[in-house]
Amino acid sequence: MRLQPLLEEAYQSLIALLGRLGRRAEAEELYRQLERRLASELGIRPLDETLRLLGR
Repeated sequence: MRLQPLLEEAYQSLIALLGRLGRRAEAEELYRQLERRLASELGIRPLDETLRLLGR
């Protein structure tokens, strides 16, 4: 995520792909990275839609 580190839609696509591949731990780590980055740089949380991609 070097080019667009705050583009949540890019994270959503990758999280969804990792989930389909059965790589849940990696998807969850990517979500946590997004969560930290959005909080520190913009003071916001990821969209609910992004969290739903993890099946939560």
